[in-house]
Amino acid sequence: MKIITSIKNRSYLYKTYSLIIISLFTLVQLINFSGLLTPSIIFKYYTKGYFRISTYIQRSISSIINVSVGDILYILMVITLITLIYLLIKNTIKRNWEIVFKRISDITLLLISIWLMVSIQWNWNYKQPTMLEKMKINNDSYTDENLFEFTKVTLNKIIELKPSTNFKTINPNSNSFFDDAVLGYKKLELTNKFYSYKIHSIKYSMFSDILPAMGISGYYNPFTGEACLTKNTPILQTPFVVNHEVAHQLGIASESEANFIGYLSATHNPIVEVQYSGNLSMLLYCLSDLKRKNKSLFDEVINIMPQNIKNDINDIQSYWLSHQNDYRYITDILYDSYLKTNNQKDGLKSYNKMVSLAIIYYKNQNKF
Repeated sequence: MKIITSIKNRSYLYKTYSLIIISLFTLVQLINFSGLLTPSIIFKYYTKGYFRISTYIQRSISSIINVSVGDILYILMVITLITLIYLLIKNTIKRNWEIVFKRISDITLLLISIWLMVSIQWNWNYKQPTMLEKMKINNDSYTDENLFEFTKVTLNKIIELKPSTNFKTINPNSNSFFDDAVLGYKKLELTNKFYSYKIHSIKYSMFSDILPAMGISGYYNPFTGEACLTKNTPILQTPFVVNHEVAHQLGIASESEANFIGYLSATHNPIVEVQYSGNLSMLLYCLSDLKRKNKSLFDEVINIMPQNIKNDINDIQSYWLSHQNDYRYITDILYDSYLKTNNQKDGLKSYNKMVSLAIIYYKNQNKF
């Protein structure tokens, strides 16, 4: 009650903002628990409707500025939160209870505002039907032999592409690199308008020095619609990461589906290096699955793999291993929990489910 009283004693602007935020928060909660938002309604009216329009507007604004606007907002949020917590502790020690309750109301309002923005501008995408449900496919299981066959097909494609690649000619710091990396979406758009990608807003994160320690190569910012990449990620991976984050910009929330669509776009790109990046990333997921499911088949693939391909894989693995630390498990647990609370029951394991989508695509390419 004292928090509400604290709000009532504020300026007219503060009270108006508080009323709007609390009303929207209540409305969103009621909608979430009402069951009115079925997956099909979410996909038709939210993902393909509201989200598509709002994120287009966000990208139109954020693309004008070279630096990540979303990262600046994150910094301001953290500074504001730390300041409020400091003032709360300071006034609690002084027993200045009127100020204490004001600070509590400020912190509560800030956290609700952030939660509300993320919910409205992103989280509902998690409730849309899965890609398999959209295609009316009920079973995404695959045998060890299916996986082995697809892994060999992917490896053979990589071997075919390797002689034509020259990653030294790529400048990942140029705007043209981002434009070229997503050309595959133009081909996907020919078969499905959903993949139409207008107004690019792809940037390097201001937090690139700390993100590798958390195992993050890129992320989507719901506040600005930007796709943010971790600078200095191995160039062999970067084109695939770009395509993965663009999939999020289009409203594909599922990590496995964003992985798959990123792979699909990369492999449909006219630039050989981007195709190679997409296939190599898929190979890494296939090898991970194969090693876990059938070690003998995994060894068979490794035995036929050329040394230059092994070198590329080792370069990627060495980079991420060099950033391993004792605190990585904390961020993994937090993000795993976040995914599970947003309809991703497999949590972090959902990233690997791209393999099943790829195998289904390989068997029936006309479905996608």
